[in-house]
Amino acid sequence: MELAQGCPENQRCIFDARVTDDINAFLRSPELRLIEAMVPDEQAEHDMKPDDVKAAQEKVAHLLLACGNLVLSMMENSDEETRETAKEIEDTLDIKRVFETLYRYGHFQVGASMGCLSLWTVSMLLYFTSSTCLMHRIKKSSG
Repeated sequence: MELAQGCPENQRCIFDARVTDDINAFLRSPELRLIEAMVPDEQAEHDMKPDDVKAAQEKVAHLLLACGNLVLSMMENSDEETRETAKEIEDTLDIKRVFETLYRYGHFQVGASMGCLSLWTVSMLLYFTSSTCLMHRIKKSSG
């Protein structure tokens, strides 16, 4: 991510490597959603210990956090090349899944079922990512 910050050429290179396809795959992954939905309880239907469930959920949260950070780092500059990359990110990133993930992490945070600060961070980062993409869409349709 640090390589993309402030460098439109690296931002473009990362986008050209089709990272949004990988991010979409993570957002759509039924396996990751299953981990997110697990209840860290000894009586649960899975065979993982409560601490293992929490650790797995935190790893998923950190993965999604890294994805959100990467998307935002590709849209940091305000030059024409970055605007073009942002438009292409908007066209390729599954915004619906971003909002679904945002909702799930917001729900977890409100329910305090996981009590992990990274959930709040993921939720906010996904919100800013989706908002940035929507702002580009609004500018494109009005201009």
